[in-house]
Amino acid sequence: MGYSPFEIFARAQSKRYFERLMLVLGITSKSEFDALMVEFNEGKRQAPRWQFDSIHPAMLANWEKLSTAA
Repeated sequence: MGYSPFEIFARAQSKRYFERLMLVLGITSKSEFDALMVEFNEGKRQAPRWQFDSIHPAMLANWEKLSTAA
């Protein structure tokens, strides 16, 4: 099954948009968000799971592309 990022995170590829999104998320830097995603990847945090599927926080949050465009 293919996943697409949530629209709010897809738009946050823009550095300017991501700066506004940080206010909504209650963070002050991208590194704070990165730390959270690393915790999910390392298994220190777990996303909700169902019998046959789970969500993928890094994909849904567009993590690799956040704040990468002008």
